[in-house]
Amino acid sequence: MTPQERQEGKTYFKHNDVTAVCKTANVSRDYFYKWLVSSSKNNAKLEKIFRALVKKRKKEMETNFSKNFGSDLNLSA
Repeated sequence: MTPQERQEGKTYFKHNDVTAVCKTANVSRDYFYKWLVSSSKNNAKLEKIFRALVKKRKKEMETNFSKNFGSDLNLSA
């Protein structure tokens, strides 16, 4: 995962997600933020947790979007 992918993924985070990821991966917030921007820092556990959370948040956003705007989109068809 590149630093750019990490930064894009972080845009899906909610307020307490960074804390939850850091606790689950057992890393400090400082380490997490350095990991986000560094291509040399590899942490498989942190990356796995990060990817899973990003995937979950994307799905939530898509669900909320279709719930809020799905009927409007069907009207234009």
